[in-house]
Amino acid sequence: MKFFYPLKEDPENDPILEQLPRGYNDAAIIFYPFVQMPNEWSQRRKIYYYPTREEFFKYGKPLSWETIRRESGIKNIADMSKAVTAGLMGVEVVRSIYQRADLAQILNNSLGDNIYYPLEGQMSLFIMDDILKVLASNGAKMMKYTTLYNEKGTYEIKDITLKEKLHLCSGPITIADKENWQSQACKGLG
Repeated sequence: MKFFYPLKEDPENDPILEQLPRGYNDAAIIFYPFVQMPNEWSQRRKIYYYPTREEFFKYGKPLSWETIRRESGIKNIADMSKAVTAGLMGVEVVRSIYQRADLAQILNNSLGDNIYYPLEGQMSLFIMDDILKVLASNGAKMMKYTTLYNEKGTYEIKDITLKEKLHLCSGPITIADKENWQSQACKGLG
């Protein structure tokens, strides 16, 4: 199993399965949640303090893209994706389709001081248990992973620890059912 980044020339129109390596039968687009921290965190933000992954998980509350989209007034999920990409990466470094400073500004203006973007390049710890449940629901007992840096490993799904989940969420990663990785893979974009 190799790490891959499934993005072709026309991400709004290219079918996702056509962007995957040969042998994949299923795919999912996962929207990593925004995180709302307790109100007192807005004071920390003013001194350029950014919560750690552990702090996000311990004190934060995940907010869906749909919740943020509705509150911001952005009209659809495609524009929300453009706003998030432009807001996270800046319009200078992304493909032209995502160079939407106007949408990023609308999004940024709607976020409170205690709401944080999804961590770019890292799977959200808030969704890791759900991903493991999906793998287990298909009969998987073991999962394997590979990172952008070719680090590989396996874990027993029912015994995976918080420390191991934090490791899996520390950077770009491909996660799969160990027995049937070609048909059961899910991807952490980064």
